[in-house]
Amino acid sequence: MDEHDDDFCMNKCDGHCCSSYTVLITSEDAIRISQGVKLDPEEYLVIYDSSVENQNFYPTITIQENNVVLGIRFKPDSTTCFFLGDNGLCSIHEFKPRVCQTYPFTMDVEGNLIRMEGLSEVCPYQWWPHSSEMTERIRSNLLASWKEIKIYREKAMAWNKNGKNGDFTEFLKFIGCK
Repeated sequence: MDEHDDDFCMNKCDGHCCSSYTVLITSEDAIRISQGVKLDPEEYLVIYDSSVENQNFYPTITIQENNVVLGIRFKPDSTTCFFLGDNGLCSIHEFKPRVCQTYPFTMDVEGNLIRMEGLSEVCPYQWWPHSSEMTERIRSNLLASWKEIKIYREKAMAWNKNGKNGDFTEFLKFIGCK
């Protein structure tokens, strides 16, 4: 397997991360996905107990007195992302969550692309972008992700202040997903 192929994740990945992690998302991810699929958001979005968020990146929201985080639902009877296709590839690649667009990379303080380390599981492949275009695309998606998480944190704070007794459907409307 050529792990220096810029299309590695789209064409050659076996979906390891899609079956190993709970995919948490931002409000902006939810909006982007809802605009791209022909499904009701409640068919593929779900709230998880906030204890699944161990990186302190996604904000906790309160829905009917429960502290939760927003994520992609698992396929029935599995721990596999709802959108992982039977071919082992993402079925919403064009508008998948930013975390999926950038995994397993982050940036150091100088803006250099680096692989994430120290997680319970990391991409089993030592995939690295081959071209400067792909490196820049990942960097750009990381920066966009950080902007979107700020937007989502603001929405979460506003929800927690005013709407925390609402249900999941009301939350989805509040963030602009329904």
